Amino acid sequence: MPRASPAAPTSTGARPTASRPSAPTSAARSRSPTSAAPGASCSSTTPPGCIFEYDAGHPLGSGVGFKEEDTPNFVGSFYSKTKAMVEELLKNYENVCTLRVRMPISSDLSNPRNFITKITRYDKVVDIPNSMTILDELLPISIEMAKRNLTGIWNFTNPGVVSHNEILEMYRDYIDPNFSWKNFNLEEQAKVIVAPRSNNELDTVKLKTEFPELLSIKESLIKNVFKPNQKTSKA
Repeated sequence: MPRASPAAPTSTGARPTASRPSAPTSAARSRSPTSAAPGASCSSTTPPGCIFEYDAGHPLGSGVGFKEEDTPNFVGSFYSKTKAMVEELLKNYENVCTLRVRMPISSDLSNPRNFITKITRYDKVVDIPNSMTILDELLPISIEMAKRNLTGIWNFTNPGVVSHNEILEMYRDYIDPNFSWKNFNLEEQAKVIVAPRSNNELDTVKLKTEFPELLSIKESLIKNVFKPNQKTSKA
């Protein structure tokens, strides 16, 4: 049965600088499930899906997502480069199931590593649609994938994309009607972060075909995150 490692923390804010000496550590952390269970029938790893960025073949707002077999095209940070390297290495293991997680969200809004919790605490956010992972829905699916002995690379996000503003609007409507926020653009963001951020849409046809009950990102946000935490009178 596959064993999934925790999703790596993601953020639109500043991440500590990644220096070259950290590469073995970063790679080892991503490869640990495989190394720890060489005799297992199947093993899982959950690298982030921050190895792509919108391009001419996958324009922002087009609905065309990066597929599992596409070559990573985001080289804006050393962090993303190492994740792409590790994913390429793991292709050599026939018993590995690689789950590409993006901007993980859970219903625990008190968790500081929750993507929603992070962006509600930022002074400003960039409003760009992205693929994201609702853990409350997808973690049970990962267990079912283990039972089915599924292997290979899987884009492990809910179908569709959602922007930061759309999430914060839901937060305001369901949690705090007095909440407000400010936006800034990528050029302004670049002045306050260590490295560029990946923004992309991942194609989820493969996952949706295997699990047709999987909700779209916006539906899952409302059902699994905001309604369970609702504090307003919104219907």
